Order: sequence, then structure tokens, then C-alpha cells
Amino acid sequence: MCYFCQQSNNANIIDCEYHVFFKCDKYDIVRQSYLFIWYVHGTKHLDLYALLSSQHLEIVKYVSIYIYHLMNAVNDI
Repeated sequence: MCYFCQQSNNANIIDCEYHVFFKCDKYDIVRQSYLFIWYVHGTKHLDLYALLSSQHLEIVKYVSIYIYHLMNAVNDI
């Protein structure tokens, strides 16, 4: 379960890659700074899979940058 969502929203949400990538409020600043400045599509599970399996070099580059900053935020918080 996501500890942050339990504490801040009193919500029992599974803490998984999808939740961290698109949904968890804990990472909103990172998401707004590194994902949503270029990504304007959906935030469903299939959208995550499409991003992570993309062969398009620009998408791979931007997803890599986002994941790098997301992992730093996970370690810092």
C-alpha cells in the first residue's frame, strides 16, 4: 500500500509502478516538471506500457529523464 496516500488521503492504494508514474500526489511536482510538459495523452495502465515500450527515440529520452528524476525523488523523500 502507498504509505503517502494512506497518510494524506486516507486511501488504500497499491504502491506500484503505475501509481508512482501517473497517480501518487507525492510526485506531482516531478510529474509536472518532467512528464506532463511533453506528454499530453492518457494516464491509463496501457499508456504506461506504451511509454515504457516505445521505440521512438524522443519518447525514450523523455521517459528516461522523467524516471531518473522520479527515482531521485523517491530516494530523497
